[in-house]
Formats: sequence, structure tokens, C-alpha cells
Amino acid sequence: MQQAVNDLRSMIDSIPLVTRYLVMGTVVLSLGAQLGLCSVRQLILYYGGVFERFQVWRLITCHLLTGGQGLIWHLFMLYQNSKHLEESHFATRPGDYAYAVLLMMGCLDAVSIYMQTPVMTSAFGMAVTTLYSLVNAESIVNFMFGFQFKAKFLPFVMIGFDLLMGGDWKLPLIGVGVGYLYNYLDLNQRRLTTAPQFIKDWYPDNMRVQGFSGPVQPPTQTTRRQWGTGYRLGSD
Repeated sequence: MQQAVNDLRSMIDSIPLVTRYLVMGTVVLSLGAQLGLCSVRQLILYYGGVFERFQVWRLITCHLLTGGQGLIWHLFMLYQNSKHLEESHFATRPGDYAYAVLLMMGCLDAVSIYMQTPVMTSAFGMAVTTLYSLVNAESIVNFMFGFQFKAKFLPFVMIGFDLLMGGDWKLPLIGVGVGYLYNYLDLNQRRLTTAPQFIKDWYPDNMRVQGFSGPVQPPTQTTRRQWGTGYRLGSD
């Protein structure tokens, strides 16, 4: 039993830090809400809760809440794409990745309040997926049923597949827009996407980013990715 606990702890510790927080936060909040251990009303985003009651945690928790079969699919995609970004594109600047997550959440928070949409999990997941697809645009990914295409098309293939399965397209498409916006700023206005010093103090640029096999370096060639079979995108 102790060995199993140690193995689980080692596996969790091997996940890059920001990705670990995102995945574990989604698991804890989503399962907690489904099991009645916490109230969904305390996690969703709405204007009064933030600006009148100063419940600022809602600005983050509204991106970490999903349920049903969608939870499995969302966690899979979030883990795969966030981990890859953190271990490759942001491997030498982990603070900037933490800041990227906060910036994308902030953009989606503004949309959430304007549209009165209290949960933005699918939009946030798609924003991360879009950023992955843009920084690995020429990589080949294997989607369901052996379907292969370049990573830059991944967000649109996912939205199309979800539509075929009866899902919604509006929030994921907003997530795509936010991912494109961040990538544009990161390429052309890096000063806007560089993390403030207090974030860099938490995630210093010389921090070793760990993967399951130890420290990793940014990839130098086109790679192939596998994307599972059979789950539909989660709804909020």
C-alpha cells in the first residue's frame, strides 16, 4: 500500500508545476462538486460575486469545473497540451507560461461576465489546445480513427467533431480566438506576455521543468502525437 502511495506521489510530482495545478484543480473541484463536497454556486463566475462580494477565486475556478464523460476528455486534452507547452515552448521560461494561463483566463473572464456565461472550462481548454497547435503548427497529430493532419488544424477538427456529437461550438470558438490572440502578442509584443517579477520569483527561468523521464529540452523536429479514441468534448 505504501509503495502504491509513493508511486502515485512520484507520478504527480513528475508533472510540470503549472500543468499539475491545472489538472489537480480540475479534478478536485469537478469531483467535489459532483459529490456534493462543495457548492457549484461558489465556483461559477458572475459579476456580483466578484465585484460586489470580492470572491476573486471565481475568476479561476470557473475554468476548472466540468463533469460527466466530458471530465475525462477535458483532462486528457488539458494534460497533453499543457504539459507539452510547459516542457517545450515554455521550458526555459516557466513563469511566462503561468502568466500565459492567467492572461488567457482573464480574457475569458471578461467574455464570461459580458455573455453571462458562468463556466468557461471548454473555452479555456480550447485556448490551451489552440496555443499548442500554433507553436507546433507543422507537427503531425493522429486524431480518432487514425485521422492524421497538421497540429495547426487541431482546434477546428475538435470543434467539428464536437458538433457532430451534438456539442456546442460557441465557447470553444471563443477559446480558439483567445489562443490566437495570446500567440500573436507573444510573437509580436513579447513585453505584454512576459511575466511580472513576482511571478518569475515563484517560477524562475532557471527552474528545471520535469517530465516523467526527467528534465526535458524543447523538441527540434516534427513529432507525431496520439489523441485517443471515443470521447466527446465536455460541456460546461
